[in-house]
Amino acid sequence: MGTHMDAPAHFGKGKWRTQHIPIERLMGPGVIINIKNKAASNPDYQVVMEDIHVYESRYGRIKEGSIVLMYAGWYQKYPNKTAIFNTDHHNITSEFHFPGFHEDTVEWLIHHRRISAIGCDTPTFELPQTSSFPVHQIIGRENVIGIENAAYLDKIPEAGSTIFMPVIKIDDGSGGPVRLLATYEDGIDTPANGAETFFERSSLKFAFILIFVFKKITVFNC
Repeated sequence: MGTHMDAPAHFGKGKWRTQHIPIERLMGPGVIINIKNKAASNPDYQVVMEDIHVYESRYGRIKEGSIVLMYAGWYQKYPNKTAIFNTDHHNITSEFHFPGFHEDTVEWLIHHRRISAIGCDTPTFELPQTSSFPVHQIIGRENVIGIENAAYLDKIPEAGSTIFMPVIKIDDGSGGPVRLLATYEDGIDTPANGAETFFERSSLKFAFILIFVFKKITVFNC
């Protein structure tokens, strides 16, 4: 499974399907909520309002139209399914353990910050044991995009980037593969250290936030 977009119609009846999403909703200010340390000690951690308050106290108010991505350090576990799902039973979702957003946080971000999308570097953006999928229901109802299985979120700054979400324009689709792209200016610190690439030496930096492919798609695919 690679990086994937849920269109609002994935859970929202009568909401945007893939070909209906306005182009301006496929880009926006990048917001990276870093919960890696919390998730390391608690794989069932949820992004709560305290995490948002800490972010805004450090970087300022989250802008309208932002793309809010949870960085849990999970992409580094790929392609080890046992590490990703925290169980040897790769097809029993009730036994999965990985972090996600709390539904109250998502409601607040939508209604008080008017964000365009949420996303994560985990297989999905809410706790996998759910049977009612409250976060999926909320973003579908509100025409908000969902991104799953992002990667390299530690390679871009937590604030100050612009994220692009080009998705395959599948006719009548409820989602599809997406290749995330972030741009940011020189001089903005990123959480990860490493050798400079061609893009990092440029006046406008680029980071590709993707790509892990399982030999067999198991869950959370459209």
